[in-house]
Amino acid sequence: VDLTAWDNWSIWSACSVTCGQGRQVRWRHCLSADCIKGLKKAQLRSCRLKDCNTKGFLGWLGIKS
Repeated sequence: VDLTAWDNWSIWSACSVTCGQGRQVRWRHCLSADCIKGLKKAQLRSCRLKDCNTKGFLGWLGIKS
């Protein structure tokens, strides 16, 4: 039985990218006196934002998509 006390999960972070596939993280901290100082748990999940606009970039390189 795990008797360690944890605070509530934080809100999810912003997505790690501005377009395409990225990750979000949220944290919770140990509240028990017997915890290692600064002990925390993380949860990760994927996030998907709008597709990245590579068409313009390829045009700069002279590549036709």
